[in-house]
Amino acid sequence: MKVETRLDTITIEWDSLLERVKVRNEQITSLEEKLQTAEATATTEEEKEIDPDGTYAGFSRVDFVKTVLDWQV
Repeated sequence: MKVETRLDTITIEWDSLLERVKVRNEQITSLEEKLQTAEATATTEEEKEIDPDGTYAGFSRVDFVKTVLDWQV
């Protein structure tokens, strides 16, 4: 009887912990999405300040570096 009671207690604790993990994972996903949005917004604002006409908006870093290096030659 004592073993069964302990097993029931452990099972309840296990289920509770699994639920907490699920909630934390959802919170992490939500925060990651918010972070990506914040980074994109910050980058966009910074890009607008540096490149107000949007001339280089479609450039990858590689394209941008290549263009700068081409200008230096």
